Amino acid sequence: MNTDLTWHGKMHSHLQEINRTREAQGRILTSEQIDAFEKEYDKLLDLADQEYHDNPPSDCYRKGYNLAKEFREYKDSVLLFLRRPEVDFTNNEAERCGRQVKRHMVNSGTFRGGTGHSAEEYCAAMGVLQTAKSSGENIYEMVQQVFQRETPKKKYNVTVEKDDSRNHPGIIFRPMHKTSIYISPSQRSYLAWLLASSTLARV
Repeated sequence: MNTDLTWHGKMHSHLQEINRTREAQGRILTSEQIDAFEKEYDKLLDLADQEYHDNPPSDCYRKGYNLAKEFREYKDSVLLFLRRPEVDFTNNEAERCGRQVKRHMVNSGTFRGGTGHSAEEYCAAMGVLQTAKSSGENIYEMVQQVFQRETPKKKYNVTVEKDDSRNHPGIIFRPMHKTSIYISPSQRSYLAWLLASSTLARV
């Protein structure tokens, strides 16, 4: 590891400064602020190029060098949160959602079920729970309404419809402005299992 490099520490501080400023202003940045932040971002990547020119990365340790290349190549994605208030500074929420599936596989070894689509059913069931959580409402009430085929209250921004058009009649969980999720009988079994297990406490 080359201790003569300084760009990565400065980039870390710069991104943290952007996030602090953004949060302090309700996630709304002016066009002047965005331009200034982007110019500093490009300036630090130019510094990285110069430092790696003076201190070429070894064949065994190229993480920092590769990171600098990715920061430049994927600049629009890295700085997407500058212009989009709804985009989080980190992807921690997505990682937490993915961790649920990984934890299930570690505990159970695999996804089992007679339908052959157990992983998809598990994700659909978890999607119902995550939707309830993101709405800031009671998860148990949401699941109860799914089981009873009731239309949730408007504050959930979803509708639940009976679907008898399939070989195994189920229900349709339809979040507003999002792709509909078909909840089959086996998926409702997953919901029941999630409610009865510690998984729900980690949603």
